[in-house]
Amino acid sequence: MIRQVFPDSNIAKRFKAGATKTTCIINRALAPHIKSEICKVMRDNPYTLAIDGSNDSGLKKMNPLAITIFDINRSEVSTTFLGMGTTTGIDAGKASTIFEAMDSCLKEHDIPWKNCVGVSLGNCSVNMGKKNSVSTLLQTVAPACYINGCLCHLIHNTAQKASHDFAKVAHLSNVVFTC
Repeated sequence: MIRQVFPDSNIAKRFKAGATKTTCIINRALAPHIKSEICKVMRDNPYTLAIDGSNDSGLKKMNPLAITIFDINRSEVSTTFLGMGTTTGIDAGKASTIFEAMDSCLKEHDIPWKNCVGVSLGNCSVNMGKKNSVSTLLQTVAPACYINGCLCHLIHNTAQKASHDFAKVAHLSNVVFTC
């Protein structure tokens, strides 16, 4: 790739990198720089968050945070991974613990909640419930933020219900729907 980017460079023509060196360049040099630039944009501009936690029964849960920004420098909307938001212990799946992981990730990069205009969460009660959920905790730090459930899950559930009802109406009783 270096040779293609810099075709007139003698140094680039001689550059060689295997998988290990390439991984280190990406993870230790490029990724931190790119993340730093994205965080700079998020400090002064609107952004949205999307988070969907793992649902395993262990004591460690992953809650990856994806962010979407309009990068004025590149004149484009971009979505990228911000952090893992890992939670541990017997309270790993509690709303307060998940929210704290989200909050810590933003604080780590000095990103204010006031710029968050939207958050997408999984549709479970720990996220979207009316009392003591991630949604209610978000409303305390970002009251103007629009919070919605996961559209993919909503579409899936709608399609599943519609296909089940269609099978009844069409008298397709021998068709088995599994999801």
